[in-house]
Amino acid sequence: LTAVIDGSQNPSHHVLASRALVRVRLQQWDAALADAEMAIDNQPSVIAYIAKSLAHIGNEEKHKGYRACDIAFERFHSTHVTFLLLIKV
Repeated sequence: LTAVIDGSQNPSHHVLASRALVRVRLQQWDAALADAEMAIDNQPSVIAYIAKSLAHIGNEEKHKGYRACDIAFERFHSTHVTFLLLIKV
């Protein structure tokens, strides 16, 4: 993923969001947050907001994490409601 992102002037929001989730899994909170925010800037998606939420929670910024999850819920409610509720719990 990093090679794809580094080799592109305008990386896909899907690739950025995917790398953000990988970095969350590796507990690289700041890097995950940076990728999630770039993905959201390129094109908001539920996965990018979830990665942002998890990165904030990993950084012990729970209120920011919950807010990112709420934004995802508000923007993508109709298509991802069950998934978002499970993550928020």
